[in-house]
Amino acid sequence: MNLRILVAASSLLLSPLIVAFAQDSSGYSPEEFLSATAIREAQISPDGQRVAFTTQRSDFAKDRAEMALWRIDLTPGGRKIAAARLTTAPANYWSPRWSPDGRYLAFLSDRQPAATGQLFLLDQLGGEPRVVTDPGRFSQGIIGFDWVPDGSLVVAAAGTSRGTSDSAGKGFYGDATRYRESTPHTTFFRIDPTRQNPACDSLLTVPYTIEAFRLSPDGRLIGFGSGPPAGFGDNSGRYEIFVVARDGRSPPRQLTRNQVVEFGPTWSRDGSSLYVSGGVGEDAGPRGQETQGRIYRIGVTDARVERVGPSFGGSLSETAALPDGSLLTVGTLSTSSYVYRLDPATGGLRRLTSAKGSVRAISASRDGKRLSFVFSGPKAFPELFLAGGVEDIATASQVTEFNAALSARPAPAVETVRWPDAEGDTVEGVLYWPTARRGMKNLPLVVRIHGGPSATDLEELAGGWFGPPALLASRGYLVLEPNYRGSIGRGDEYMRKIAGFACSRPVKDILSGVDYLVGKGWADSTRLGVMGYSYGGVLTDCLLGRTTRFRAAASGAGVWNYTSRFGTSDNWMTYDYLYRGKAPWEDLQGIWGESAIGRAGSIRTPTLVLHGGADHRVPTSQSYELYRALLRLGVPSELVILPGEDHGFTKPSHMLTGLKAGLDWIDHYLLGTPRATGE
Repeated sequence: MNLRILVAASSLLLSPLIVAFAQDSSGYSPEEFLSATAIREAQISPDGQRVAFTTQRSDFAKDRAEMALWRIDLTPGGRKIAAARLTTAPANYWSPRWSPDGRYLAFLSDRQPAATGQLFLLDQLGGEPRVVTDPGRFSQGIIGFDWVPDGSLVVAAAGTSRGTSDSAGKGFYGDATRYRESTPHTTFFRIDPTRQNPACDSLLTVPYTIEAFRLSPDGRLIGFGSGPPAGFGDNSGRYEIFVVARDGRSPPRQLTRNQVVEFGPTWSRDGSSLYVSGGVGEDAGPRGQETQGRIYRIGVTDARVERVGPSFGGSLSETAALPDGSLLTVGTLSTSSYVYRLDPATGGLRRLTSAKGSVRAISASRDGKRLSFVFSGPKAFPELFLAGGVEDIATASQVTEFNAALSARPAPAVETVRWPDAEGDTVEGVLYWPTARRGMKNLPLVVRIHGGPSATDLEELAGGWFGPPALLASRGYLVLEPNYRGSIGRGDEYMRKIAGFACSRPVKDILSGVDYLVGKGWADSTRLGVMGYSYGGVLTDCLLGRTTRFRAAASGAGVWNYTSRFGTSDNWMTYDYLYRGKAPWEDLQGIWGESAIGRAGSIRTPTLVLHGGADHRVPTSQSYELYRALLRLGVPSELVILPGEDHGFTKPSHMLTGLKAGLDWIDHYLLGTPRATGE
């Protein structure tokens, strides 16, 4: 089914099912929702005859994420053959890359005999995936790889130690964890992956951590982006773009010197430029500035950095080069993302898709006559789509059906709503109606807040795992996802208005959205709940001390106290942005006032607190601080710590526990249902 027909037909096909489903109070189950298949990466082969992609789903029986690598073959007429699963071994799979002739598919995986990411090769003529790099030699894993243009070799990158400092330090400190400012190093290797037990010869070593790299079209240059060193330290301002000769005869040349976090890079077809997507810092701005996602062109010879498509009012990410020198990119505007064609010469952008929802993982064949992308929308869970070139992308065909059963279920009505805040801005949000109850009055309302904060909620069923809006709506709730000031998709100025007002402005935007829905008569003012994870947890915590309107709250991994978070988190960039580059001792009053803890004495809302026990991004101590305050204040509360989980949960059982705990808490206080624990 093509994309245009899919969106139109879904609403027609669902109508006769709505009445029947309205009688089913269960809606989606949490297990069903968390079992949806995500399509992580996709790549068209250079000749356009195959597409490879990776999937991930929760395996509750084995309590792990199940990943797999797949291939779809295309006939000359463009008709597809059913997707073939290429891997069955339990492991993680990522970075599928076709050889230039399309015969081999290389990828990274930690499947046996590897324990860290190693390079594997799969011959499309037959056979099992074969490990190429030695897990003993590359114990830290392979960072990335790329094929040379003639397909004879792969260039791979791996982190390496210099001298004897690491071994000497281990001998001195034993099993202690040692933090220090040090210079990381990455070594590039040349490998012939088609040979059994291939040699991995060192090409050159650079004094940087590599975020990503790509070989130039002639294979002579390596363009790479540096990233921050792993571990605990200052991870801001370390992202820059470099080029270095593959033969290592000259040192790397640094092309950028800015505060931009650059991702990529992608080479222009003529090899004269590198394209990167980036944000966070201004081109040469001070620490603590941030922008939406942008596309930059960097001249390889003159190191000139130029923003491409500067008039676009939303956020740009991802690039795929086309033969005529133009680029495919994904642009987020308002509450949807679309595929655009970007002309670097003029900066012009032409939107190629129109369906509301979310687009990601774009890829193009060498001649540009085969394109692929992943789409999910307000009537469909994520699937892979293929198109026969740029002009056919609006009628792209769906080629997978991993989530067909979920997409066939009667879905909530989804729409974008807008309301004024108290300071002259217009705020947007995505509204989910309980199935078959659109327009009904006095519905219980759950405000579900996105993280980031530089993110946005889109019109799609496949929302985040903590309080997925479609799941909440199927349980009878009206659900609002507010894109408060600080969100992307509305321009840099709108995004930057959160700087210095990390709590106060988003809280105003959220509460004015609640007022809007109550004023319409849709939301019952006596049955209001709020939940969010990460920065959504931050704002949930902020709301606790700034209003008593909510009957229940569920806060996941939120920062309660930004003064203590400064010294305990592995990430400083968001902190610098939210507080304009100031450390706590430089503006203690301002930072305290814009932290949730600053209004702790006013909290009255029953609150569930959820956190991973090994969170480095938002340290678990933040939730201990919040829970201690709730106990001190005598507020009904509960703290749930999931052992071993970092900021992103990995065990399906823990994700399910967190989701069920949040739903149980909200249901109890808004709907009056008994607690599942019997309390």
